[in-house]
Amino acid sequence: MSMGPLSPVSRPSGRSWLAFPAGLSKLPVFGISDGLVVALFLASMWHQVAALLGGSLATDFAVGWGLAIGACLGLAWRGRRGVLLLGLAIWSALLGGMLSGVAHGLSRISFEQLVTVDGLPVSMLVATLTLSLPMAMSVRLGCLAARRDGGELGGFLVGAAIGAVTVAHLLFGGIGVDATILVAAILAGLLFLVELAGGRRADFDNGRSSAWSGRLDRSGLISLAAVGVVMASLDRMLAQLVPAAEWYLLLFAAALCVGGAIGRRRSSNWSVGSAVCLLLVPVTFPLLVEWLLYLKIAGGSPLVLLAGWSALVLLAVTPLGVLAAVSLSDRGESSVGPGWTTSAAVAPLPVLAGLFLMRWLVIPGLGPVVILVAGTWCLAIVSGRISGRMVVSRRPLTWGLAGLVVLTTQVGRYDPAQSARLLYSARVVAAAEQKWPRRLHGALDEARMIARRETCDATLTTWSQRGALRLLRVDGIPATAWSRDAMISPRSAAGVLESLIPLVVHERPERVLLLGIGGGDGLRAGLGFPVTRIDCVEPDAGRQQLISDHIEFDDPRLGWRYVAPALAVAADSAQYDVVIATSGRPMAWRAESTRTLEFYRNAARQLSGDGVFCQAFSVGDVGIAAVEVPHAAIRDVFTTTVRIQVGPGRFLVVATNAPRLFNRPGVVARLQGPHVRAALAEIGWDWANLLQLPTSDTPRSGQSGLSNHLGNGWLAARLPWAALAGGTYLDKSAGEHPEVPQPLLNRIEVEEEMVAEVRERLADVRRGRQLMGQGAEGFRTYRRAVDKQITERPRFVFESDPRQGGMRRLRHPVDRRRLQFLKTLSSVETLSEPSSQQIGSVGAFAVPFDPLLSEFVHREVAVLLAKSPVANRREELQHRLHAIYFGVIANHRIDDVHEAIRNLLNVPSQEIEATTHWDHLNSLLEVLKQRWSRRPVGNSRTGGDESETIELVGEMLERMAELITLEPTLGHRWAQRQEVIERGLVAPLRDRRSRLLGTRRSGPVLAN
Repeated sequence: MSMGPLSPVSRPSGRSWLAFPAGLSKLPVFGISDGLVVALFLASMWHQVAALLGGSLATDFAVGWGLAIGACLGLAWRGRRGVLLLGLAIWSALLGGMLSGVAHGLSRISFEQLVTVDGLPVSMLVATLTLSLPMAMSVRLGCLAARRDGGELGGFLVGAAIGAVTVAHLLFGGIGVDATILVAAILAGLLFLVELAGGRRADFDNGRSSAWSGRLDRSGLISLAAVGVVMASLDRMLAQLVPAAEWYLLLFAAALCVGGAIGRRRSSNWSVGSAVCLLLVPVTFPLLVEWLLYLKIAGGSPLVLLAGWSALVLLAVTPLGVLAAVSLSDRGESSVGPGWTTSAAVAPLPVLAGLFLMRWLVIPGLGPVVILVAGTWCLAIVSGRISGRMVVSRRPLTWGLAGLVVLTTQVGRYDPAQSARLLYSARVVAAAEQKWPRRLHGALDEARMIARRETCDATLTTWSQRGALRLLRVDGIPATAWSRDAMISPRSAAGVLESLIPLVVHERPERVLLLGIGGGDGLRAGLGFPVTRIDCVEPDAGRQQLISDHIEFDDPRLGWRYVAPALAVAADSAQYDVVIATSGRPMAWRAESTRTLEFYRNAARQLSGDGVFCQAFSVGDVGIAAVEVPHAAIRDVFTTTVRIQVGPGRFLVVATNAPRLFNRPGVVARLQGPHVRAALAEIGWDWANLLQLPTSDTPRSGQSGLSNHLGNGWLAARLPWAALAGGTYLDKSAGEHPEVPQPLLNRIEVEEEMVAEVRERLADVRRGRQLMGQGAEGFRTYRRAVDKQITERPRFVFESDPRQGGMRRLRHPVDRRRLQFLKTLSSVETLSEPSSQQIGSVGAFAVPFDPLLSEFVHREVAVLLAKSPVANRREELQHRLHAIYFGVIANHRIDDVHEAIRNLLNVPSQEIEATTHWDHLNSLLEVLKQRWSRRPVGNSRTGGDESETIELVGEMLERMAELITLEPTLGHRWAQRQEVIERGLVAPLRDRRSRLLGTRRSGPVLAN
């Protein structure tokens, strides 16, 4: 029955100008426009709320809860279409003020209260207040579309999918969140005018029931729960192929909408077939990896790979949307029989329960493959039962079930290690560009996966590199690294410095807040300071447990909080002396919550009056925007900020609201503290190295045009594109107008009595670097250089002499120690068979770190141990490996690598764990490739070094074959690894030797 107009129009002119919109209201695409507007509104509101709360299992569940409650309300509500559109526009305008009120309310809650149950109660309250009502209005608009003549629900879902894709790839990155809301509000206003002109009520009481208006029986509820189960496992698998950025989540939602539009009218023919399609992701996983790698190499444009990613997500998730629509389909006469039923308004709740129960309890234990298979079979059986009476022929159902059985036997092809090794490795890309065979791509380097852990948030894989180095990949992407043995392999310099620098800057730190565990090296360095309390906030408990398996954190001063960092700092001020935000993956959606203006305001509130804030950034492939934009936001909050480069692509931004930052008294003295020097020694640094770190400033966001806040969101949208395109416009402008960095020393207040010592120490660091860079020549001449410095430039200190009542002049403690080392070494090296105690007296000079001695001490100890018949060969190996891995990267010396290899081959296999032995051998092969690739041809005139390397490589391969018999798992891809060594090392060396001997022979290019 037609209703009267919302606003009577009696004048002829009014009827004339309303005729056009009234005609538009009769078009069949009307549902598409509603879905488009809803997608723009919901995506913008979700972005702001999720970025405020941060990323963790608890906050994800809270956001899902808010959306599910809103969907339940929308399925039960009644309302006019125009009023709902206007309500969405009004709510979006009020959301900014609501979020400000939420932030103010959170700031009145204590830290201990807020982190209760991992912050779940607070997050659920915030998400429900901000998201449930707009979600209810959006779902109600979908119901009205389903009730409209002709049933426009399919068009509504297609419009929502179009809106989500547009937001993901165009609007957020182009105009930002606030402008997207404005566009949605304008479209909603136009549609409201159309509704006003049409004068029809969009909610018919006696209309035909839509697919979502009936009741759900037990089969429907089970099927919806299975949809949530499959959603959790499918998301985990796709995250190994596609970076989990914001656009990926929006594309996932778009694919569900497309599947819903397809499945609502084809439930009888598409249910089992869609269930079969869900298993294609694990079954075709190796093919998908190869296809994405091909797009990455041969695509020619970032747009090609981005389109490939988007197509993969849409095709993989659409069948799940089809099955969700089947689960909600109108039973009619196809009901499975009388029994218990419930309102369809509760439909979102079983989906939510299945999704998060799997993430929380099941996937960490069983993995995503088992969950996907179980959920898929459940959907196939239950959905087929629901639509069974509508099926005219049983043949499609039979073929579908047969296909499901076949695919189930092939799901073991899913291998996240393969995607991690191939899709996120620059070496694989280089090898593919050089036309290396695809079979060799998985064996190009020494990396070996040693552990895999499924957590509630991601798939974590740990890889062994350089013998004792451990690399952590999160969903395949390298995230952080740590050293298992700092005697052999240096710790992560960026990880150590992100904690060490702010703790040194503060005069007397007592309470520290660490946002994220990183690789654990920063936390380990922080525990070396005399602090009273360190609260470590890590949202992923599984990651903390994995790192704790390798690094011991048994300290009563340490407290763990499993909550999102953005939510943790939103609490009432806890008066921390230092707040440290560790580095995360810049492209990941969860990183957005820790680089907004609101986050930095909350972090500033957590500090005491003279507190120091420090955040680490890893720009990786995304370019300088990943640090430039957050730095601008930090400077808008803090009075003083400095950006420090601590490694290739690694930056720290240190800030404070106190009058001073680095120019605080006593910084140089604190750098020389024993705990600071011990932490720096584990990365091969002296305390003076920190004074040479390059620093720079950045303009405020208002001066540079940079800004990143909850209402913007363009950084999260642009970084994935920047990773594919090699940077943003900021990288181009930085190249055109490069900023000249200044050393950290220029920002530090050096006391007058420390000036001479700082100058001398910096000279020692430069001289030590020069000697290390000279390789064998430096090792032969360092003693003479040290002795010359002591004799020609002696340093003295004056001390009071209470016995004689005056002052006495003594050698500087550093010179005395160096002189003592030379005397001790000269006396021990003359012995034909030095004892372990005598050798230990030489090794004792390695600590504390001395830029002119420490790295050479390890080489001297290794030489002495080689002379001793009773010495432990494993100890000698440790010192030789230390000299290699702590050495200068650009070194092309070969003899020290040869000595380490001989030492390793002389150690019986039974004395070292097979996997450790294998890792050292594999790592030294990579060192040989790197050294030879940098070695000038003129360094060897007879080919003797080449022949020696080839002979040693043969012995290493024989030993590795023996190790495979002791540990069969090491034999994975062993044939391919041998071929890589032959092509990348042995064959080029033969070719090099042939050229030197005058019998030139062609061969492949060395290394890749």
